[in-house]
Amino acid sequence: MPKISVVEAKIRSVERFTVSFYRNGTNVRGDKEDIPQYRFFNAAPSSWTVSEWKSNRFNMCYPGYDVEVYTKSGTKATGNMKLSTVRGDE
Repeated sequence: MPKISVVEAKIRSVERFTVSFYRNGTNVRGDKEDIPQYRFFNAAPSSWTVSEWKSNRFNMCYPGYDVEVYTKSGTKATGNMKLSTVRGDE
């Protein structure tokens, strides 16, 4: 199984936004191993919000972890922000 840094890179490649894994409020080191690879190959719909992406994709794949999503400009995305905004499509 890959490292966190590899999974974060896969999410960035598929979803076109940057994420950071957290557990118990602490950023998880990128060299942590034995985490499943991100299983999606197509980006989530741009009409989804960050909260929808978290509940429909991230939480299903990585129970016990939290995630921060970052906009194209590097700021933290809020839960009600559309993925199209996060990706900079608008």
